[in-house]
Amino acid sequence: MKKIMVISLVAVMLMSFTACMKKEEVKDEITFKSYIEDTVPERIAEEETTTEETTPEETEVVTEETPEETSQGDAKIEEFATNGCRIKIDELKWLDVKGYLELSKMTSENPEAAIALEEKMKATCDAAYYYKSLSGANLTIASMEVGEAASQMDLSDNIIAGMLANNLETELTQSGVTFVGAEMEKFNGNPSLVITIESPAIMTGTVDMRAQMCIFYEGTHQYAVTFTAEKENFDKYKPDFYEVMDSITFN
Repeated sequence: MKKIMVISLVAVMLMSFTACMKKEEVKDEITFKSYIEDTVPERIAEEETTTEETTPEETEVVTEETPEETSQGDAKIEEFATNGCRIKIDELKWLDVKGYLELSKMTSENPEAAIALEEKMKATCDAAYYYKSLSGANLTIASMEVGEAASQMDLSDNIIAGMLANNLETELTQSGVTFVGAEMEKFNGNPSLVITIESPAIMTGTVDMRAQMCIFYEGTHQYAVTFTAEKENFDKYKPDFYEVMDSITFN
């Protein structure tokens, strides 16, 4: 039960996460994208030249973690992997939140908020991406080792999926969000329990939000890929989220 609760906490964090990002002063998308594509790599390069030479083993580790990039028409695809789960991200639509937070720490009037948000993200998510238009929409990937429990969670079994949905409804409601519903879907052939929740403006501090968590169990891990957006714009950006979901694989 405690492990399931972690997913609930991630969902609640996402609501505040999106609200905080919408409050930031960065309004020029071109400036932000330029910073991500030009300034950040330059700073990283400068830092690398001032560090000691890495050993062959260290170089090999860095190489393994470098995301694979491919071009598909008007898309620029990055493959993100975590604990056996892989998804493909179109970098022309989604921006890595780490770059946004780096910019916020340097330019925001309240860099402490960006630092706190960064620490919270590290504690709850493997990765997070922000929609290119700075609209407030984002998606995150969270994984968790659950051992033998994962092999028992066959989400294609309606009884098991129903029990999990009921548990999550109880926990999410207790955390203050509104449980909208649960349904079974398959993404790239992988069964997933899809939970939809909402959070009122009084909780996020800005506007009414909606989130959709896609939960998977594979191997010894539990995974939650979550899409969050303003309630009124949720359906507008949902197809781009499902495009990501349809690329998910496990190994």
